[in-house]
Amino acid sequence: MKAGESRNDKVEELSKEKSPRILVVDDSQDILNLLTDILTNYNYQVRHASGGSAALKSVAVEVPDLILLDIKMPDMDGFEVCYHLKSDEKSRMIPVIFISALDEVVDKIKGFEAGGVDYITKPFRQAEVLARVETHLSLRRQKVQSSPGRDRRQSHCRSWKYKQRTSTGNHRTRETGGSLTAG
Repeated sequence: MKAGESRNDKVEELSKEKSPRILVVDDSQDILNLLTDILTNYNYQVRHASGGSAALKSVAVEVPDLILLDIKMPDMDGFEVCYHLKSDEKSRMIPVIFISALDEVVDKIKGFEAGGVDYITKPFRQAEVLARVETHLSLRRQKVQSSPGRDRRQSHCRSWKYKQRTSTGNHRTRETGGSLTAG
């Protein structure tokens, strides 16, 4: 221990190091405050940004473990922010959960196509936010623990299986009245 540093200070520092780091991005100060309060009460380290450009700058300085990202923001919308994150080697593996008042299916699909892993609609419930955050942090921990070679082999295998299914005509899907059925 350093001079003037107590055992409790050291324990607190170690626990903060192990706490997942979450970046919350929203142009509403009320939402930033609410999400920060919720997450810090569950021992997450929280940073926030009030817009897309600020979020990208924040990620460039320190890569978070997860991002909660609003969509409708004045300088850059959340979809564009996510595209930027996913195109950068340093940030492409960060799970992005969209959190938005947009609740149409087309918006949710656009979020997944941009690279988001989940989508929470506003108004949200604390329990839902916490459950989704913990789920995606857990999945990220598992992914980080797996070997890079294994990930490439699994990706190649999935790609090969997809090509096999589409070339043989098996497992096609077709849309029927708003739902998908196997063909």
